[in-house]
Amino acid sequence: MRLDAFLSYSGVASRRRARDLVLSGRVRVDGDVVTSGGHRLVGRETVTLDGEVVRPPTERTYIMLNKPRGYITTASDPRGRPTVAELVPRSPRLFPVGRLDFSTSGLLLMTDDGDWAASLEHPGGGLSRVYRVLVEGEPSEEVLADLRRGIRLADGIASIDSISRIQGNFPEGQSAWRIALGEGRYREVRRLMATVGHPVMGLKRIGFGPVGLGSLPVGKWRHLRPKEVDALGRLARANRDGKRS
Repeated sequence: MRLDAFLSYSGVASRRRARDLVLSGRVRVDGDVVTSGGHRLVGRETVTLDGEVVRPPTERTYIMLNKPRGYITTASDPRGRPTVAELVPRSPRLFPVGRLDFSTSGLLLMTDDGDWAASLEHPGGGLSRVYRVLVEGEPSEEVLADLRRGIRLADGIASIDSISRIQGNFPEGQSAWRIALGEGRYREVRRLMATVGHPVMGLKRIGFGPVGLGSLPVGKWRHLRPKEVDALGRLARANRDGKRS
């Protein structure tokens, strides 16, 4: 097995992040620093990360966290800010599937299954991300049509799959919307709405693929049900395979 695959399988990080850990010189095999993610293991070696032995788990863990605002989506932060790792069990070591930025709350998946996480994060996976968005002002029908057709951002054209008004009492001069996207670019919703002149005032993810946040309290987590884990993986694979054909 490749070293980066072993680290991912052992729940250290996603395959891509595992390669970065190896390249940075933080991983040793039988005491020797190895800097190639493609280094082959035969199964009897001792692998360590920052001096801690890495052991593959006997069972996988999949959870959903209702991330509060003011937490960053990493295991640790050099600036000392709160991290999502503080809100979930310390063992096994869990890492997030994708990211929610510091000021965004809501549904965040976490796991120790690197391959499953990679399939959900893959650009071809096409899993819908659904958000409850509070914006400044009220977008016109023309703006809504532009969002559906696509808006040019710095990293290319971005569009939404659907947008619908949420009824309710909101601060004066603001409106709320349900927005679904089929990809997870960095701060995509915030950048889209700022570009069309309606800056985001509040953002919460309420759905990821076939699973929804439901009534899970802020800052709490729950295990995903087996059927939810299977449905997420199946849908990601089906979307990816469909785009290849």
